[in-house]
Amino acid sequence: MSNININSSFLRFSDLIIVYLIILLSLSFTTNGSTMHVTCGTDIELKCPIRSIKSPNEVISWFRPNSSQTHLTLIAIGDILFSEYATIGRYNLISSSSSSSIPRLLISNVLTEDQGIYTCKSSSSGQHSIKLLVNSHPHLSPSSPLLLYPVNRTFTLTCSLLCDLEINLNDLIWLVNGELLNKTNHDFHIETISSNAQRLTISLNKRNRNFLQANYTCRYDGKETHILVRRRTKEELHRLPRQHDSSAQYLFQTLFDTGQTQYQASYMTIIFLLLLYFY
Repeated sequence: MSNININSSFLRFSDLIIVYLIILLSLSFTTNGSTMHVTCGTDIELKCPIRSIKSPNEVISWFRPNSSQTHLTLIAIGDILFSEYATIGRYNLISSSSSSSIPRLLISNVLTEDQGIYTCKSSSSGQHSIKLLVNSHPHLSPSSPLLLYPVNRTFTLTCSLLCDLEINLNDLIWLVNGELLNKTNHDFHIETISSNAQRLTISLNKRNRNFLQANYTCRYDGKETHILVRRRTKEELHRLPRQHDSSAQYLFQTLFDTGQTQYQASYMTIIFLLLLYFY
Protein backbone atom coordinates (compact mmCIF):
# COMPACT_ATOMS: atom_id res chain seq x y z
CA MET A 1 0.00 0.00 0.00
CA SER A 2 2.83 2.37 0.86
CA ASN A 3 4.43 1.66 -2.50
CA ILE A 4 1.20 2.66 -4.23
CA ASN A 5 1.13 5.95 -2.29
CA ILE A 6 4.75 6.65 -3.14
CA ASN A 7 4.15 5.95 -6.82
CA SER A 8 1.07 8.17 -6.95
CA SER A 9 2.93 10.95 -5.13
CA PHE A 10 5.82 10.64 -7.59
CA LEU A 11 3.43 10.82 -10.53
CA ARG A 12 1.80 13.96 -9.14
CA PHE A 13 5.22 15.50 -8.53
CA SER A 14 6.41 14.64 -12.06
CA ASP A 15 3.20 16.11 -13.47
CA LEU A 16 3.89 19.31 -11.57
CA ILE A 17 7.43 19.44 -12.98
CA ILE A 18 6.11 18.98 -16.52
CA VAL A 19 3.53 21.72 -16.03
CA TYR A 20 6.20 24.01 -14.57
CA LEU A 21 8.53 23.35 -17.50
CA ILE A 22 5.75 24.11 -19.98
CA ILE A 23 5.01 27.41 -18.23
CA LEU A 24 8.72 28.26 -18.06
CA LEU A 25 9.22 27.55 -21.74
CA SER A 26 6.20 29.65 -22.68
CA LEU A 27 7.50 32.59 -20.65
CA SER A 28 11.05 32.38 -21.96
CA PHE A 29 10.08 31.79 -25.59
CA THR A 30 12.25 33.96 -27.83
CA THR A 31 11.81 34.56 -31.55
CA ASN A 32 14.84 34.37 -33.78
CA GLY A 33 17.05 37.38 -33.19
CA SER A 34 18.08 39.75 -35.98
CA THR A 35 21.09 41.91 -36.77
CA MET A 36 20.92 45.47 -38.05
CA HIS A 37 23.71 47.70 -39.31
CA VAL A 38 23.54 51.48 -39.06
CA THR A 39 25.92 54.28 -39.95
CA CYS A 40 26.91 56.47 -37.06
CA GLY A 41 25.04 59.78 -37.05
CA THR A 42 21.99 58.47 -38.92
CA ASP A 43 18.62 57.24 -37.64
CA ILE A 44 17.50 53.65 -37.10
CA GLU A 45 14.10 52.08 -36.46
CA LEU A 46 14.00 48.84 -34.46
CA LYS A 47 10.89 46.71 -35.00
CA CYS A 48 9.37 44.28 -32.51
CA PRO A 49 7.58 41.59 -34.56
CA ILE A 50 5.98 39.70 -31.67
CA ARG A 51 2.72 41.53 -31.04
CA SER A 52 -0.15 39.09 -30.51
CA ILE A 53 -3.50 39.95 -32.07
CA LYS A 54 -5.16 37.71 -29.46
CA SER A 55 -4.13 39.86 -26.50
CA PRO A 56 -5.64 43.35 -26.62
CA ASN A 57 -4.05 44.18 -23.25
CA GLU A 58 -0.57 43.14 -24.34
CA VAL A 59 2.29 45.34 -23.10
CA ILE A 60 5.63 45.63 -24.91
CA SER A 61 8.76 46.51 -22.92
CA TRP A 62 12.06 47.66 -24.46
CA PHE A 63 15.54 46.96 -23.07
CA ARG A 64 18.87 48.36 -24.27
CA PRO A 65 22.49 47.62 -23.34
CA ASN A 66 23.90 49.74 -20.55
CA SER A 67 27.16 51.68 -20.86
CA SER A 68 29.28 48.72 -19.75
CA GLN A 69 27.46 46.32 -22.13
CA THR A 70 27.20 43.83 -19.24
CA HIS A 71 23.41 43.71 -18.94
CA LEU A 72 20.21 45.18 -20.38
CA THR A 73 18.51 48.27 -19.00
CA LEU A 74 14.74 48.75 -19.13
CA ILE A 75 13.98 51.93 -21.10
CA ALA A 76 10.27 51.70 -21.93
CA ILE A 77 7.06 49.95 -20.86
CA GLY A 78 4.12 50.11 -23.21
CA ASP A 79 3.89 53.67 -24.55
CA ILE A 80 5.88 55.12 -21.66
CA LEU A 81 9.52 56.01 -22.27
CA PHE A 82 11.54 56.40 -19.07
CA SER A 83 12.32 60.04 -18.33
CA GLU A 84 16.12 59.67 -18.47
CA TYR A 85 15.81 58.55 -22.10
CA ALA A 86 12.93 60.86 -23.00
CA THR A 87 15.00 63.89 -21.94
CA ILE A 88 17.88 62.83 -24.20
CA GLY A 89 15.57 63.33 -27.15
CA ARG A 90 17.16 60.63 -29.31
CA TYR A 91 14.75 57.84 -28.35
CA ASN A 92 11.13 57.69 -29.41
CA LEU A 93 8.44 55.03 -29.31
CA ILE A 94 6.34 54.53 -32.41
CA SER A 95 3.23 52.49 -31.75
CA SER A 96 -0.43 52.38 -32.63
CA SER A 97 -3.61 51.40 -30.86
CA SER A 98 -4.18 48.81 -33.57
CA SER A 99 -3.48 45.30 -32.25
CA SER A 100 -1.93 44.26 -35.57
CA SER A 101 0.63 47.08 -35.69
CA ILE A 102 4.30 46.45 -34.98
CA PRO A 103 5.80 48.42 -32.05
CA ARG A 104 8.99 50.27 -33.01
CA LEU A 105 11.80 52.06 -31.24
CA LEU A 106 13.33 54.97 -33.14
CA ILE A 107 16.90 56.02 -32.29
CA SER A 108 17.97 59.32 -33.84
CA ASN A 109 21.56 60.40 -34.48
CA VAL A 110 22.98 56.99 -33.56
CA LEU A 111 26.22 56.99 -31.55
CA THR A 112 28.79 54.24 -30.97
CA GLU A 113 27.46 53.88 -27.42
CA ASP A 114 24.11 52.74 -28.90
CA GLN A 115 25.68 49.54 -30.21
CA GLY A 116 24.62 46.29 -28.58
CA ILE A 117 21.72 43.89 -28.18
CA TYR A 118 18.23 45.36 -27.79
CA THR A 119 15.32 43.27 -26.60
CA CYS A 120 11.59 43.81 -26.77
CA LYS A 121 9.50 41.66 -24.45
CA SER A 122 5.80 40.97 -24.64
CA SER A 123 3.63 40.40 -21.62
CA SER A 124 1.99 37.48 -23.43
CA SER A 125 3.92 36.25 -26.48
CA GLY A 126 7.65 36.11 -25.75
CA GLN A 127 10.53 38.33 -26.72
CA HIS A 128 12.72 39.34 -29.66
CA SER A 129 16.37 40.41 -29.69
CA ILE A 130 18.02 42.80 -32.15
CA LYS A 131 21.78 43.11 -32.40
CA LEU A 132 22.59 46.66 -33.45
CA LEU A 133 26.01 47.25 -35.04
CA VAL A 134 27.14 50.87 -35.48
CA ASN A 135 29.53 51.47 -38.37
CA SER A 136 31.79 54.48 -38.62
CA HIS A 137 31.28 55.00 -42.34
CA PRO A 138 31.61 58.36 -44.08
CA HIS A 139 28.30 60.19 -44.06
CA LEU A 140 27.27 62.40 -46.98
CA SER A 141 24.76 65.20 -46.79
CA PRO A 142 22.38 66.09 -48.25
CA SER A 143 20.88 62.66 -48.77
CA SER A 144 20.82 60.93 -52.15
CA PRO A 145 19.64 61.76 -54.71
CA LEU A 146 20.42 65.46 -54.85
CA LEU A 147 18.08 66.98 -57.44
CA LEU A 148 19.12 70.27 -58.99
CA TYR A 149 17.06 72.90 -60.75
CA PRO A 150 18.34 73.57 -64.28
CA VAL A 151 19.42 77.02 -63.08
CA ASN A 152 21.89 75.60 -60.54
CA ARG A 153 25.52 76.37 -61.39
CA THR A 154 26.97 75.14 -58.09
CA PHE A 155 26.12 72.55 -55.48
CA THR A 156 27.67 71.54 -52.19
CA LEU A 157 28.30 68.16 -50.55
CA THR A 158 29.50 67.56 -47.00
CA CYS A 159 31.35 64.41 -45.94
CA SER A 160 31.82 63.63 -42.25
CA LEU A 161 32.73 60.75 -39.96
CA LEU A 162 30.38 61.49 -37.11
CA CYS A 163 31.67 58.76 -34.78
CA ASP A 164 35.27 59.94 -35.05
CA LEU A 165 36.03 63.21 -33.31
CA GLU A 166 39.17 63.69 -35.38
CA ILE A 167 40.41 62.13 -38.60
CA ASN A 168 43.32 62.63 -40.99
CA LEU A 169 41.57 64.80 -43.55
CA ASN A 170 44.41 64.23 -46.02
CA ASP A 171 43.18 60.63 -46.29
CA LEU A 172 39.64 61.66 -47.18
CA ILE A 173 39.19 61.18 -50.94
CA TRP A 174 36.52 62.47 -53.32
CA LEU A 175 35.59 60.62 -56.50
CA VAL A 176 33.16 61.25 -59.33
CA ASN A 177 31.83 58.27 -61.30
CA GLY A 178 34.58 56.15 -59.75
CA GLU A 179 37.41 58.47 -60.85
CA LEU A 180 39.46 60.73 -58.60
CA LEU A 181 38.18 64.28 -58.63
CA ASN A 182 40.74 66.49 -60.42
CA LYS A 183 41.04 70.04 -61.64
CA THR A 184 41.40 68.95 -65.25
CA ASN A 185 37.75 68.08 -65.74
CA HIS A 186 36.08 69.68 -62.73
CA ASP A 187 35.93 73.08 -61.16
CA PHE A 188 35.71 72.48 -57.41
CA HIS A 189 36.72 73.78 -54.00
CA ILE A 190 37.32 71.74 -50.83
CA GLU A 191 37.24 73.29 -47.37
CA THR A 192 37.66 71.83 -43.91
CA ILE A 193 34.71 72.66 -41.71
CA SER A 194 35.67 70.63 -38.62
CA SER A 195 38.19 68.06 -37.42
CA ASN A 196 36.13 65.26 -38.98
CA ALA A 197 34.32 66.84 -41.93
CA GLN A 198 34.99 68.37 -45.36
CA ARG A 199 32.78 70.38 -47.67
CA LEU A 200 33.01 69.99 -51.45
CA THR A 201 31.65 72.73 -53.72
CA ILE A 202 31.27 71.89 -57.40
CA SER A 203 30.91 74.65 -60.01
CA LEU A 204 29.37 73.69 -63.32
CA ASN A 205 31.26 75.73 -65.89
CA LYS A 206 31.26 75.76 -69.69
CA ARG A 207 33.13 72.45 -69.87
CA ASN A 208 30.27 70.60 -68.20
CA ARG A 209 27.36 72.92 -68.90
CA ASN A 210 25.44 69.92 -70.28
CA PHE A 211 25.76 68.13 -66.94
CA LEU A 212 22.88 65.71 -66.39
CA GLN A 213 23.97 63.45 -63.54
CA ALA A 214 26.98 61.93 -61.78
CA ASN A 215 27.78 59.73 -58.79
CA TYR A 216 29.96 61.38 -56.15
CA THR A 217 31.83 59.31 -53.58
CA CYS A 218 33.46 60.16 -50.27
CA ARG A 219 36.05 57.54 -49.23
CA TYR A 220 37.98 57.23 -46.00
CA ASP A 221 40.03 54.33 -44.64
CA GLY A 222 38.66 51.94 -47.24
CA LYS A 223 35.05 52.81 -46.46
CA GLU A 224 32.91 54.94 -48.74
CA THR A 225 29.46 56.34 -49.30
CA HIS A 226 27.81 57.63 -52.48
CA ILE A 227 25.36 60.25 -53.61
CA LEU A 228 23.68 60.67 -56.99
CA VAL A 229 23.51 64.27 -58.20
CA ARG A 230 21.34 65.02 -61.19
CA ARG A 231 19.38 67.80 -62.79
CA ARG A 232 15.64 67.62 -62.91
CA THR A 233 14.13 66.96 -66.30
CA LYS A 234 11.52 69.26 -67.82
CA GLU A 235 8.88 66.62 -67.10
CA GLU A 236 9.84 66.62 -63.42
CA LEU A 237 9.73 70.40 -63.32
CA HIS A 238 6.20 70.38 -64.73
CA ARG A 239 5.15 68.01 -61.95
CA LEU A 240 6.56 70.28 -59.22
CA PRO A 241 4.17 72.58 -57.34
CA ARG A 242 3.78 75.83 -59.23
CA GLN A 243 5.73 78.50 -57.37
CA HIS A 244 6.76 81.90 -58.58
CA ASP A 245 10.45 81.36 -57.89
CA SER A 246 10.77 77.93 -59.51
CA SER A 247 8.91 78.91 -62.69
CA ALA A 248 10.87 82.16 -62.99
CA GLN A 249 14.13 80.27 -62.42
CA TYR A 250 13.23 77.86 -65.17
CA LEU A 251 12.49 80.64 -67.63
CA PHE A 252 15.69 82.50 -66.83
CA GLN A 253 17.66 79.26 -67.06
CA THR A 254 16.20 78.63 -70.51
CA LEU A 255 17.23 82.16 -71.42
CA PHE A 256 20.87 81.75 -70.41
CA ASP A 257 21.42 78.08 -71.24
CA THR A 258 20.44 78.27 -74.91
CA GLY A 259 23.20 80.75 -75.69
CA GLN A 260 21.15 82.11 -78.56
CA THR A 261 21.06 85.87 -78.96
CA GLN A 262 18.91 86.18 -82.06
CA TYR A 263 15.76 86.05 -79.96
CA GLN A 264 16.62 88.82 -77.56
CA ALA A 265 13.43 90.72 -78.33
CA SER A 266 11.34 87.67 -77.42
CA TYR A 267 13.29 87.22 -74.20
CA MET A 268 12.82 90.86 -73.27
CA THR A 269 9.08 90.46 -73.86
CA ILE A 270 8.99 87.44 -71.55
CA ILE A 271 10.89 89.31 -68.84
CA PHE A 272 8.58 92.32 -69.19
CA LEU A 273 5.48 90.07 -68.88
CA LEU A 274 6.97 88.39 -65.81
CA LEU A 275 7.56 91.75 -64.17
CA LEU A 276 3.97 92.76 -64.88
CA TYR A 277 2.76 89.47 -63.45
CA PHE A 278 4.71 89.74 -60.21
CA TYR A 279 4.13 93.46 -59.59
